[in-house]
Amino acid sequence: MIANLIDINSNTTQLQVTTGSATQSGNISESNGPRPLEKTGAGTLNLTGINTFTGALTISGGGLGLSNGNAVADTAPVVVDGGTVLTVNNTETIGSLSGAGNVNIAAGQTLTTGGNGSSTTFSGAIAELAATAALTKTGGGRLNLTGDSSYTGPTTVDGGTLAVNGSIVSDVTVNGGRLGGSGRVGAVTVTGGTFAPGNSIGTMTVMGDFLLAPGTVYEVEAGPGANNSDKVIVVGTVNITGATLRVLAQNGNYAASTNYLIIDNDGTDPVAGPFGNVTTNLAFLSPSVSYTGGSGNDVVLTLTRNQTSMPGVADTPDQGSVARALSRFPTDNPLFLAVLNQTAAGARQAFDALSGEIHATLPGILADDSRYVREAVLGRLMQANATSGSHTQVASLGAAGPQVASLDANAMALGSKFLGEDMPAPGPDLAFWTRAYGAWGDFDGDGNAATADRDLGGFVSGMDANIGGSWRAGLATGASFSSVDVDARTSSADVESYHLGGYLGGMTGAFAVRGGGMWAWNNIDTSRAVVFPGFFERQKSSYDADTGQFFGEVAYPTQVMGLGVEPFGGLAYVTIDSDSFKEHGGALASLRGADIDQDVGYSTLGLRAATTMQLGGMQLVPHLSAAWQHAFDDVTPGAALAFASTGIGFGIEGVPLAQDSALIDAGLDFALGPNTTAGVSYTGQFGDGVQDNGVKGRFTWLF
Repeated sequence: MIANLIDINSNTTQLQVTTGSATQSGNISESNGPRPLEKTGAGTLNLTGINTFTGALTISGGGLGLSNGNAVADTAPVVVDGGTVLTVNNTETIGSLSGAGNVNIAAGQTLTTGGNGSSTTFSGAIAELAATAALTKTGGGRLNLTGDSSYTGPTTVDGGTLAVNGSIVSDVTVNGGRLGGSGRVGAVTVTGGTFAPGNSIGTMTVMGDFLLAPGTVYEVEAGPGANNSDKVIVVGTVNITGATLRVLAQNGNYAASTNYLIIDNDGTDPVAGPFGNVTTNLAFLSPSVSYTGGSGNDVVLTLTRNQTSMPGVADTPDQGSVARALSRFPTDNPLFLAVLNQTAAGARQAFDALSGEIHATLPGILADDSRYVREAVLGRLMQANATSGSHTQVASLGAAGPQVASLDANAMALGSKFLGEDMPAPGPDLAFWTRAYGAWGDFDGDGNAATADRDLGGFVSGMDANIGGSWRAGLATGASFSSVDVDARTSSADVESYHLGGYLGGMTGAFAVRGGGMWAWNNIDTSRAVVFPGFFERQKSSYDADTGQFFGEVAYPTQVMGLGVEPFGGLAYVTIDSDSFKEHGGALASLRGADIDQDVGYSTLGLRAATTMQLGGMQLVPHLSAAWQHAFDDVTPGAALAFASTGIGFGIEGVPLAQDSALIDAGLDFALGPNTTAGVSYTGQFGDGVQDNGVKGRFTWLF
């Protein structure tokens, strides 16, 4: 006998008994968290002490006896390797049981396992040393028994899952959790919890009576095809009175009516029933039960196409639109059948996946992105007005404009100069300018259309000249590149846009009048994955769209208390017109799209302010613009689409534009040297469901 106290403080501690047997009566503990213990050697070690170690106990050789009732911590995993033996001499609780060896339980004793919540497989045999040894499953994990066990005492399931995929002769009582598997057991009594034969679809054999108490659940998985379901074969009496039959039907193409033998009653007594409740997870199939099928005392489940319409399970207008289109499909169409045999949640997922919503959302985002080109042109006209004004601080408003190069007899000057320097003359000289911009935005879903994320980058360049007095006219061009993601619809789009237009502005008395028009040619590439249970296709398309806009504003530039200020109001009209298109990819879910038209109006009311100051010999020009933008007319984009395989059409709405939003532009320009300036500014749009952020930078070198 070994009475030493053992403290496990290394990664692995081995207790070796090479021959015969030995007893460890001292406490085995651990330091610094769970540490594993391994029994090695061909001999047998008997643990009689109260042990507190919680690491894994592995029997890799010989045998190990547990003879105290506390020989192993209640949460410790126990692994019984093939060719080894675990002997339970007293009622014992362990965390989990796994391995391929043998477990022997003394007469009248119980082995309880599952307390650590792990899911394990034990492929060895559980036997009893004399009679009536017992096994109890607790915790939240799954114990999979694949061997042939001979113990005759009770098996109890109090939690988690006991899956019998070998055989036990023991009667099983389920008080909580679930009993499943495709093996053989003794009598089964379910007082609480679930009986679910099979691991997927499978059959369990009950060599005794089968009782489901009222309120308990018999869970049956079923698939397309007659008798393709879980089943229990009962050699005894069957009583299911008041229990619930829960049918989990798999996706597939079901016939109008399909029968499944779910209880094969090999006993002579008729089934005592009926079920208290019968449910199914499929939206368009209804379950019914016969208690006299087969040989006259079996239980047969029938799944029949019900009268629930596809639009009846839709939750949103877009889902309903797709559902109504699918309802007009031929009843043998593969896409129709793929949606028909879904759960209600699966059908709604299918409606969303099939909707092609990205095509409806894109026009709205293109309309919203037109703001960046419009602001660049108006910013140049504002800059020209400011630098030709009579007030000193009004000129500081021009710092918010684009980079400018003006050609005169002396130099090529990049950018407007700071106060105190000679400003570019408003005469007949040509001025060349450019502005680069980048932004990232979120367009929140409205409960119908899903949220879209957009990243944008581009530039606008132009040239203008004085045409008399303070008036200037010019041409502008540019390009932009954006990506749009609608993650909830596994859809995305890449857009290349090329811009061209003209503008005009000048002073009318004390007021500045500015306006212009721009046209953009957009090349669109979309990609979307059509994914719902049991279905996957990838669809792509390429098509063109045009963006046209006309805009103008009236401003009053003046000086107030050392600040250059400019109240302004503006209007813009934006029109989007796309070509028709056809998606390419899978044959079932591809869509055709008709021309998409969207017209949006914008009104803007705001204030710009700027000033020039000195800081330690450096000249600074902070500037700020704040405005309220109101969108009107066609603020919810839409698309007319049709399934390419059938030509059946439907309408879809995309993410709506924010009707009211705040536009913010704040920045700071500063002189780095006599001929060098730099600046950075932030621009943002904040509205109901829309948040867009951008950064602009500028660098000017005069030479």
